[in-house]
Amino acid sequence: MTLGKRIEEIMQVKGYTKNFIANKIGIHPSTLNNWIIGKTTPDSLKLDVLSDFLSVNTNWILTGEGEMIKSGDVNLKGDGNIANTGSIGGGVSSNSSNEKVVELEKEVIKLRGEVAMRDETIKGLRNELAVRKEMIDFLQKK
Repeated sequence: MTLGKRIEEIMQVKGYTKNFIANKIGIHPSTLNNWIIGKTTPDSLKLDVLSDFLSVNTNWILTGEGEMIKSGDVNLKGDGNIANTGSIGGGVSSNSSNEKVVELEKEVIKLRGEVAMRDETIKGLRNELAVRKEMIDFLQKK
C-alpha cells in the first residue's frame, strides 16, 4: 500500500475530507492531493504535523509498518484540534526542548492554515460587497 493509500485509509476511518485536513494542517488541498496520488511527498515537518493531526504513527504513514495508531502525548480531540495531553514542568532537557520547538512549529503551521481560511472568507465577503455596491449603483441609475 502506498503512502497515499494509507492517508486515504485514515481519512475514511476518521471521516475527514481532503479540504478539512489541508486547512487544519496549513497546506493547500492540492498539496495533500499530490501526496495522495503520489506526485509529491511531504517533507518531514509536514509529515509530522499530518501524523499528529491524524493521530497515527509517522512510520506507518511512510512505510505501512508498525502500529497505525499513535500512542504518546498528542491526541486528536473530537473537534479536530490537536491537544497536548502531556504534562509540562520539571527540568527541561535538550530532548524536551527540541520536542517543544517541533510542537511550536506545528502550531505555527496550523495557525497559518487558519489565517488562510480567514483570508479566503474576507476575500469572499469583499467580493460580495462589491457585487452589492454594483447592484445599488445600477438601481440608483434607474
